[in-house]
Amino acid sequence: MKLRTILLILGLLAFFSATTGGYLYYSSLSKYALKETEIQAASHSEKIKNLVSSFLTNNLKAVRALAGLKELGQALVNPKKIALSKANFILDHFHDSLEASVVYLMDQKGQTIASSNRDDPNSFVGKNYSFRPYFQQAMHGSPAVYMALGVTSIKRGVYYSHPVYGNSTSRPIGVVVVKASVEAIEKEFFSPMIHTPGMITFITGPRGVVFMSDHKELLFQVLWKIADKDLIEIAKSKQFGKGPWEWAGFKRKSKDRVVDKAGSEYLLFQNEIESLPSWNVVHLSNLEVISKTISTPIVRTIGYTIVALCVFIGLSVLILYNMAKSDIIRRIDAEEALRESEEKYRNLFNNAQVGLYRTRISDGKFVEANDALARMFGYEDRADILDAEYVTADNYVDPGTRENLLAILSEHGEFRNFEARLYRKDRSVAWFRYSGRIYPEKEYIEGVAADITEEKRLEEKLLQAQKMKAIGTLAGGVAHDLNNILSGIVTYPELILLDLPEDSPLRKPILTIQESGQKAAVIVQDLLTLARRGVAITEVVNLNDIICDHLESPEHEKLKSFHPGIDFEINLDPDLLNTLGSPVHLSKTITNLLSNAAEATPHAGTITVSTSNQYLDRPVRSYEDVQEGDYVVLSVVDSGVGMSEENLARIFEPFYTKKVMGRSGTGLGMAVVWGTIKDHNGYIDIESTSGKGTRFDLYFPVTRREPAEKRVAVSIEKFMGSEKILVVDDIKEQREIASQILTKLGYSVTTVSSGEEAVEYMKENSADLLILDMIMDPGIDGLDTYKKIIQIHPGQKAIIASGFSETDRVREAQRLGAGKYIKKPYALEKIGIAVRDALKK
Repeated sequence: MKLRTILLILGLLAFFSATTGGYLYYSSLSKYALKETEIQAASHSEKIKNLVSSFLTNNLKAVRALAGLKELGQALVNPKKIALSKANFILDHFHDSLEASVVYLMDQKGQTIASSNRDDPNSFVGKNYSFRPYFQQAMHGSPAVYMALGVTSIKRGVYYSHPVYGNSTSRPIGVVVVKASVEAIEKEFFSPMIHTPGMITFITGPRGVVFMSDHKELLFQVLWKIADKDLIEIAKSKQFGKGPWEWAGFKRKSKDRVVDKAGSEYLLFQNEIESLPSWNVVHLSNLEVISKTISTPIVRTIGYTIVALCVFIGLSVLILYNMAKSDIIRRIDAEEALRESEEKYRNLFNNAQVGLYRTRISDGKFVEANDALARMFGYEDRADILDAEYVTADNYVDPGTRENLLAILSEHGEFRNFEARLYRKDRSVAWFRYSGRIYPEKEYIEGVAADITEEKRLEEKLLQAQKMKAIGTLAGGVAHDLNNILSGIVTYPELILLDLPEDSPLRKPILTIQESGQKAAVIVQDLLTLARRGVAITEVVNLNDIICDHLESPEHEKLKSFHPGIDFEINLDPDLLNTLGSPVHLSKTITNLLSNAAEATPHAGTITVSTSNQYLDRPVRSYEDVQEGDYVVLSVVDSGVGMSEENLARIFEPFYTKKVMGRSGTGLGMAVVWGTIKDHNGYIDIESTSGKGTRFDLYFPVTRREPAEKRVAVSIEKFMGSEKILVVDDIKEQREIASQILTKLGYSVTTVSSGEEAVEYMKENSADLLILDMIMDPGIDGLDTYKKIIQIHPGQKAIIASGFSETDRVREAQRLGAGKYIKKPYALEKIGIAVRDALKK
């Protein structure tokens, strides 16, 4: 009996001890689980907030660069077909480059005048979005980032807007917008792989409207119950569609507790997105799920314990031992689970595609890094970079970078999207964009990094291409206008000289006028070369002949007189092969190279000009690829002062010169050289050392064709005729010049000022030949005019005239039956031959 009582007491003590211990253990684990959940939820919420902020500001630089392109301003100022076509081309380019949903341009009233989706059924063109805050903010001079549901596309998106200015920067003349899809954000931030059970994440807009979530059924519902007046305000904003915006059923129970419609309780974390006021990242963790992760194994274990107590009540000592053993096992399991958790996060850290790092505050030495970061800096893996003891403080390319970074950290305790250049392991330079936070108590900085070297290269290449295109377009337009003006200066002296006797005292001044006009025409050719227009490269030439002609020219004699201390050494290969090109532009290239070489040799020195044949089977410096084959090489070497890296990098920029503008240089010389090389499918290699001189090597493809025989001048009588000719040109002076030349040659001439007028004339009349200006604005151009006329007069003879080079539209007109193409300004012999050839067809 006594023993039985003792055993009973021991059993009861064991039972109560186990029960009490289990309860305490369960409470402890519950608190631990809640704490861990809070830490994970806070970290996850903060990470999503930071990544969303970074994502939302990603395209601001691109839209700012887009807003600065003058084609958009021109389209807003003068929204005609050509200007809108140019604007649409640029919008299409940015749409493809940024992988955006749509890129569009609005005028001051919010009316969309150009858009990359102009051909879609849901085109934005003609739509008015003046009610959108991103438009209103941009019209007040500030770029904007705005998330909303599209009123036209009915798709969610992030809108990046920027004001577009005209000649005055006081008030925008319009707004350019890039709309990006939110699907990339959801795919990145709401992946099931980074969520744990019971976790719900929202990104909410003003008044708690759910805009993004890993629970799609809750989209466009309001997270918290709101008043009817707030629903009216949501509807007025048109930010989240037409509604209805139903209540998602969540109620706040306390500051950090939320209850849904079913009564489930959640742990709440909410972070505001700084770059988007009134927008928040909301994170909910289901407390029941958290509790089950602890209670299920505990209940299972306690159940087994109760059964054991019932069966072996008399063996209390053994029961106590078994309970102790179970406790030990649970602890081992918990430690194993902890180790597995640490291993999981360690694998996540090491296998992340972005660079993760931890550096010492004192010198920037990496004390922790993942493999991705190691590869960015040229190391094999994290162990390699940590063993190398890479110190960032010693590897910034630009002085003062680290000091700026530390100043930001000192003021804010963190930094975001900081960009800097650092040396890699092999001392090559790379661009990095990184963010981080300082932990003064632990004496380290922790954050993420990305290699943006390729992004910077493409950005610089894009900006350079846009700049060169803009300058080329300007140069082409100026050249076109100058060609029209020069026509009179070049052509009228020729007509006057035909009527003057040989001994007339007026012949010399008129010849001077003609020569001056021809020199001006050469400058126009420079502008056309810069614009990549007007260059014909169909003539077989020998560089030796062009060099010899230049050395005997007055320009070269003038250059020698300006630089008497320079010796010119000429080494020409007597067996030099021919190339296909334009003698005028090749001669201009030689002139520019020798002039630059002489300017770089201010006192005394040597300039060597040489030619040679060379077979190219390797890349030329600054070119990724070259066409293998035979080339003619022109080399110009001077012993002058050389060039700095900065000047060498900008040598081919139009209007960039170290000379005095207007006196010794226009800034077009080397740009013309570059354009000539491009037009001749050649390459240029430059080697320059400051203080030791510069070497230019120009490569031109060899042609096996033989040069054509020089044409003998033809008597004016050979050009004369009596046929009826209709001249179609939108420039009055051009019509008068062509009319006087043709009248001088005996033809009956009628002129009209537009393609439409020509079509009407030909409906009632006929002409033996048409002379059509290809570019006429406004109205139809030469090709469209010709198409309409051959419907009235099949087989109508015509020739095409323009200040630019042959284009696809010129060639199409020739396929339809038009004859030769002649380039302005008009010359009597040139137009006379073209007319006779066309009439003989």
